[in-house]
Amino acid sequence: MRLSDFKITTRIFGGFGTLILFGALVAGFGVWQLTDIASQVGRLVSVADNNASVVEVGERIQSMLHLGLRYKDDGNAATANETAKLFDGAESDALTFLTGPARAGLSEDLRALLDKTKTQIELAGESFKALKTQAETVRATTKSLTDLGKDKVVPELEKLLAAARNDDDMRLIDYAREAEKTINAVRFENLRFLSASVVASDARFNETAAQAEAALAAFTTAAIDDRVRARGIEMAGILADYVADYRKQHDAIVKADDVYNSKLRTALESATAALTQAKSAINGSSRISRKASSSRTCREICWIGIRRLWQCTD
Repeated sequence: MRLSDFKITTRIFGGFGTLILFGALVAGFGVWQLTDIASQVGRLVSVADNNASVVEVGERIQSMLHLGLRYKDDGNAATANETAKLFDGAESDALTFLTGPARAGLSEDLRALLDKTKTQIELAGESFKALKTQAETVRATTKSLTDLGKDKVVPELEKLLAAARNDDDMRLIDYAREAEKTINAVRFENLRFLSASVVASDARFNETAAQAEAALAAFTTAAIDDRVRARGIEMAGILADYVADYRKQHDAIVKADDVYNSKLRTALESATAALTQAKSAINGSSRISRKASSSRTCREICWIGIRRLWQCTD
């Protein structure tokens, strides 16, 4: 049967009906395609949000790293407390970003990487607590050494020299001067250790302290007057207290360095490594999603073109 066999009205209604049907099919396909586009846009928005969160976490990790170092080396209690608050805030922000709602659509591998990052950040937070304990000990012993030197070492040295001058034995004056020189050297070596915190500085302190103890022992042995000898014994006791405080300070500094380098910094470096892998995975999934969407859209457009060409030939 040919098209000319139909009545004019039938051909008119058939033609308009065909156009309406074709329009409905095109509209339905458009709605379906828009739904797919909306899904892809949602995925891209999720990827962008996750990328932003990863960047924020990375910045907080770097802040924690620098704040931990600043806290360790800060001898001022007031500024150290402010630094501790900033560290705690950076840790809290990082953990908040890592537990956001965007994690629901992530793969198991990606969630595992974020969980590892979170675990390492929490470990760094625990290490910071240990660091605070050692740093507080360092500040307390440093203050004790400063006060001891100002309030006891200097006044007692002056009394020691005065007692030696009142004695007729010139050797006693020489011993007193040697004690003064070596004790002041002990205080200087303490300051050098604080600025360097190395084994060589500690060795020099111990050597100088031994020289000061020997000088005071020589002074006490040479003193005949009991009051003069008492000054030497008193000064030797103060020196012993100074050396004991220095040892506490030294041990706390060494432990603080160990906590920062082997625990806190190591944990944050591991968190950074896991976060870098997570970022690469997020970006990789985004590229795959866009590529798949583009390929599917091209196939659908080609199929539509073929159908239209077939209809035109009919």
